[in-house]
Amino acid sequence: VFIPMQGVSTAKVTGMRREVADWADKRLAAMGELLFGIRIVKFMGWEQPLANRIANIRKNELRIYKHMYFWRSVMTVLISFQPAAVSFAVFAIAYAFDDPIEPKNVFPTMAMLNVLRMPMIMLPLSIAKMVDLRVSLDRIGKFLAAPEKESYLKKQALGDDAFQLRDVTCQY
Repeated sequence: VFIPMQGVSTAKVTGMRREVADWADKRLAAMGELLFGIRIVKFMGWEQPLANRIANIRKNELRIYKHMYFWRSVMTVLISFQPAAVSFAVFAIAYAFDDPIEPKNVFPTMAMLNVLRMPMIMLPLSIAKMVDLRVSLDRIGKFLAAPEKESYLKKQALGDDAFQLRDVTCQY
């Protein structure tokens, strides 16, 4: 019962994590443009339009974060509730099959369920971390697979000279 619900919340978080990364890239690119051309921005009076652009990007990024953390909270609730629900289900099924619920049966069962508690908690958490890892690796792979940028400098063979001057008039 919990695995499908955790799968849905994990899928939602994965998609939103990718969206957050895209919006963060857009915001960082806009900030880079602003900082790189700050003199031109100041000279032309473009501070407010650029600030509005960055604020809109950040607003979208925060909207996605809000949804993503909602689904992460759903995952946390499921993780927290799962061990108690499993214990309840085990004893409810035992009771339904007329298995006597006595200390000699309950204590070993509780001990076994307590042993399984940490793996039941860690599995969804590790799945969430694997989602983050997958998104990060996809982004790194996309970056490394991108074509190289063209160089605008063109090399020309000049021979043995470091540089040549032709038809130059100099005045000092």
